Amino acid sequence: MRTQHRTHASWPASRHVVIGLLIGLLASAPARAAERRFELAIAARHIGKSPPTLRVQQGDNVTIVWHSDEIAHLHLHGYDLPITVKPDASAPQTLALTARMQGRFPLSAHGFGAKPSHQHEVTLLYLEVLPP
Repeated sequence: MRTQHRTHASWPASRHVVIGLLIGLLASAPARAAERRFELAIAARHIGKSPPTLRVQQGDNVTIVWHSDEIAHLHLHGYDLPITVKPDASAPQTLALTARMQGRFPLSAHGFGAKPSHQHEVTLLYLEVLPP
């Protein structure tokens, strides 16, 4: 008795359609969001000589862990996220977000010390959200 082997060309047309749909779904499936973590320290009211740029992709989950030598009232513009960072905090001080909007967003200190003040706003860094 002779065994017949089916070749790719002899598959029923419906299998080709199903395989094509599966390949299309896999190719268009959204990439898994990356977890992006940055640890930054504010010293003498700056992070460095010039404001750094943190680059992430749209959809990434972003966590910024803060350390500071004095109280700092921070605000991520565009996302409208505030955080007050205190020196020698017992727990990590984090600003967490999902990068949903593309663009370049300044993170500013709206003052240092006990009370926020918009008079002495300092841009500490930029968050740049790139397309996926």
